[in-house]
Amino acid sequence: MNLGIITTSRADYFIYRPLLTRLELDHFFQLTIIVLGQHLYDNSFNEDSLKNTKVIKGSASFKYTQDPTGISMAMGETTKAAAEVLATNKFDCIFVLGDRYE
Repeated sequence: MNLGIITTSRADYFIYRPLLTRLELDHFFQLTIIVLGQHLYDNSFNEDSLKNTKVIKGSASFKYTQDPTGISMAMGETTKAAAEVLATNKFDCIFVLGDRYE
């Protein structure tokens, strides 16, 4: 089963870590981490600990100010980056946590 895991920040990635650790041990699952949002702005994603997981990095979306207009533009850029990744990769299931705007 091909699983896509979307991560945008350290906050959601640390929530995912126990799940990823177990899924990496089960060869039934093919994991792909889709790195977007804040990770790309502050280089907070470290893939060194991942052994059997593909990593796809989207385009950076935090080049805007943190006012309502800038946040809206960052949301649009993140959505576009996610759409580009999803258009070129086939997943049976996608995990995404929705606690942040990006």
